[in-house]
Amino acid sequence: MDLPNSAQRPPEELVAMVMNQVDREVDIPMMDECLSDNGYAAKDYGALLRMVEVHSPGAGRLYFVRPALQPYCSALYGAHLFRYFVFTDSPLPRADHYKLLFANGGDFFAVLDHVTSGLNDIETTGCDANTCWVGRFAFEGKAYQRTWCGKTTWANGNKEQTVRTKCW
Repeated sequence: MDLPNSAQRPPEELVAMVMNQVDREVDIPMMDECLSDNGYAAKDYGALLRMVEVHSPGAGRLYFVRPALQPYCSALYGAHLFRYFVFTDSPLPRADHYKLLFANGGDFFAVLDHVTSGLNDIETTGCDANTCWVGRFAFEGKAYQRTWCGKTTWANGNKEQTVRTKCW
């Protein structure tokens, strides 16, 4: 599935939900410093995040939230990964409009065309210097469940092979 290039600032409710997932003692001070260094108001954490809405061909909608590239804030990144969050929303306006379905960090994230229980399947990839681990997940009514796992190995910058592995 091709995602739109138009990432936008997430609504405050999603920003608050993301902030509930970060380490208050380590990440928040770093994020506060990023805001100050880039001239943003204190506690304007939405400035450090971007959201893409995915219109699923099924019954639901997904909201993919990740750290912004501009301004870049290292608090939400790692050596070669970024943190990301997947939400859905309720068709009815209510206090708990959004629901966090998946939170992770890795090198790659994809929303797949295949739909399970009204929402797109997703794929995550996390790598080290020589190996990438791939996980595919399907929405099973309340949460995403792992359905397939694989391991890709590399040698001298070239892909050697991808094999299916046991899911952990």
